[in-house]
Amino acid sequence: MLVAILIVVAAVLSYIGFVPTAAQNVVMSAPYVQGDVPLDPASDAWAAAPMLSVPLSGQIFVVPHGGGTITGLAARALVNDTAVSVLVEWRDGTRDVSIIRTEDFADSVAVQIIDASGGTPPFVCMGQTGFQTQIWQWRADRDPYAGGGLRLEDVYPNIYADWYPFENESDFYPSLYVGNVLMRQNETPVQVLVAGGAGTLAPADTVTVFGAGTWPSGSWRVVLSRKLAPAAPSEVPLRLGQKFAISFAVWNGSAGERDGQKATSSWIDLYLYPSSSITDRPLIVAIIGVFLLAIIVVVLRQKPREPSPTTRANVKAPEGTNEAHRRTRREFLGLLGPAATGLGVAAAAAKIPGLAVLNPPAQDDANPLEWEDRRERMMGEFEEGYRKPRHLR
Repeated sequence: MLVAILIVVAAVLSYIGFVPTAAQNVVMSAPYVQGDVPLDPASDAWAAAPMLSVPLSGQIFVVPHGGGTITGLAARALVNDTAVSVLVEWRDGTRDVSIIRTEDFADSVAVQIIDASGGTPPFVCMGQTGFQTQIWQWRADRDPYAGGGLRLEDVYPNIYADWYPFENESDFYPSLYVGNVLMRQNETPVQVLVAGGAGTLAPADTVTVFGAGTWPSGSWRVVLSRKLAPAAPSEVPLRLGQKFAISFAVWNGSAGERDGQKATSSWIDLYLYPSSSITDRPLIVAIIGVFLLAIIVVVLRQKPREPSPTTRANVKAPEGTNEAHRRTRREFLGLLGPAATGLGVAAAAAKIPGLAVLNPPAQDDANPLEWEDRRERMMGEFEEGYRKPRHLR
């Protein structure tokens, strides 16, 4: 019976996509939500996602080393049938949203994600040869929602130019002329990148990740969201009920952090939960129904313990006793099992009136007057057996 229960439980957990994880692994869970995933960093819907605190440290593996002024962040994720959203929060006392001056650098955050179902993740700093990673990088200077998108005259209000003769000629805008993907992506604050090791970082030539950031009370709150289905071969296919790995990186612009100078995390297990509603899974309902029905059948068909031949020979039913009633009572007490037996043993040992006869032998003697003596003898034998069990004699 125990084996059958374990098999049914394992089948149900496997069907709903439950993945037990090792105790040493850090896991970021993305619960399933009905309707749209939130895209607003201030949305109340984020309360449904468990928060994971992620420690960060300066990047020390690849030149240029440095960074690490941001020591930690908080991350949440939510998923539905078509998209996933990730919310990243961290403390930053300065809002750096401009890179127009050469001495200025923008605040930024990046999410790196891979399919980890095939085994051990690659090197966390932009992957390794033969294992390409995908990176979503949000930059504050590209996000008007966060206060970015500043123009030259916004930074230098006293600038003045009376005439620029080549304003609309493509020869004087070489990036636009050659179709530089970075120029095309200026319309979104998130750039999608791919890398197969240090020095291989390149644009993915896709504009598929939504991003928005706010800076309330000295903290950044940034949302990054993408459709589950990949829009290009370079993108990671995201699937419900599957295991992925995710890592984070943060740049503090006012500290001069850029390029490899940043705060990074280690790999974190990411699990995208399927629908949490059991009614959406008819197979689960059927399995649980069959399981409960099997338990009821087993309980109803359970037979009471047969009395020993000596008991059947020496004990007879008293006159006027309803045999069907006694049998039903014995079957009920038999279903109580160890609880009823333990209570009776304890009562007998403590000589508690009333409780000691919770499960007495059937009164099968034809002469009711002899029953009291027989009951006292049987209780004495029972107490002697309790005090001196057979295996200790």
